[in-house]
Amino acid sequence: CQMRRGLPRVDRVLSSPS
Repeated sequence: CQMRRGLPRVDRVLSSPS
């Protein structure tokens, strides 16, 4: 998700829904 690149935490969540 390049749109939410500003939030590394969100990027991690999107990558792993765990």
